[in-house]
Amino acid sequence: MAQSFTPFRSKPEHKGNHGARHRVPPGMLLGLLLSILLIPEAAAHPSGFTQVDVSFPAHNLASIEVGIDLRAVPRHGPLRELISGPDPHQDPATAERIVRGVGAYLLAVSPLRLDDEVAPLNQVAGRLLPPNARMAKVMGAPEHKEPRAGDGGRVLYFRFEAALPAQASWLSWQAPEGLGKAAVTLRGDSPYTTWLRAGQLGDPLPLRTPPAPPSAARILAIFIGQGFTHILPSGLDHVLFVLGLFLLTARIRPLLWQVSTFTLAHCITLALATLGLFSLPAAWVEPLIAVSIVYVGVEDLFTDKLSPWRASIIFAFGLLHGLGFASALSDLQSLRGSSLIVAMVGFNVGVEAGQIAVLAIAFALVGWFRERPWYRRLLVRPLALGIAATGAVWTVQRIIEG
Repeated sequence: MAQSFTPFRSKPEHKGNHGARHRVPPGMLLGLLLSILLIPEAAAHPSGFTQVDVSFPAHNLASIEVGIDLRAVPRHGPLRELISGPDPHQDPATAERIVRGVGAYLLAVSPLRLDDEVAPLNQVAGRLLPPNARMAKVMGAPEHKEPRAGDGGRVLYFRFEAALPAQASWLSWQAPEGLGKAAVTLRGDSPYTTWLRAGQLGDPLPLRTPPAPPSAARILAIFIGQGFTHILPSGLDHVLFVLGLFLLTARIRPLLWQVSTFTLAHCITLALATLGLFSLPAAWVEPLIAVSIVYVGVEDLFTDKLSPWRASIIFAFGLLHGLGFASALSDLQSLRGSSLIVAMVGFNVGVEAGQIAVLAIAFALVGWFRERPWYRRLLVRPLALGIAATGAVWTVQRIIEG
């Protein structure tokens, strides 16, 4: 595809703007403001999740163990203020406050359902686990790295019990909004794991018989949604990269070529990584993704023309972004055979739809002005500066964080 790409030139900058080349336009302040607002979102692919293990120590009793990775708790959720502050491992009072507050939150939101009815929970235990402690392995969960000095893992552990009425047939769990993504595992002879987005109500799981696997249509629908939300609103780094493509040329045909090249590339590496055929450490992939954002931002600053090698560069960066998708999409690893293929197709369709949505929003907001003489000076350059600055800071942050 890279060899068949035909460059398209955008409209040259208006001849009356020569003076802008010798000074920083006031609009550049917009770019700096953009970078300041976006820089805190450096962690593009959090791999933590809330783990929920359900077992049945007696025929009339369910035991629910909940492990919460505090680093994966949504930073804008209802628990944000509760978990911010001193390291709970270093401050027993903070640890006690967090355990008590999160436990109360779980009891208040009542996430357990029995036959579509809210089931009350009885808290049996709650504590902060030692640094780097992990619960039992979850099907589809990303492999945990070896503990590093100063890693400072923060995992809360709770155990609840719920009475099971004799007539109860189904159990389901609604992932609380404040805890982010959840993996719900029905323990037993054949453990079964289902993955939920924040706020999502899981499929009902039978209490008396093993749950049936989801249909292909259900898997496709789930992973189209996963792919879309991985771009909007969760994939800020991918959004900035696509916006960088848009800013160089707001014409539909060359944009579609570029986005299609990017999609083809990340499909390849996502498939290879998911199938276990190729992978790179996240400590390499994440900084390189940030470098790709710097590149498109800088290119937008200094040129308004599409180079002949543009598609090749986009393809290379697409390979990197695909590895980023794979490191975050732990859901795929719990599927096998045709279900895995259907899930990958659905995820890529959702990603493509998300990218098209980003372009549509960009067109709706600024595309109308692309023929104006001031478009590049007052819109493209400030936005490109913000994208490049944000990518540069992310690069440094991700290298430091490893």
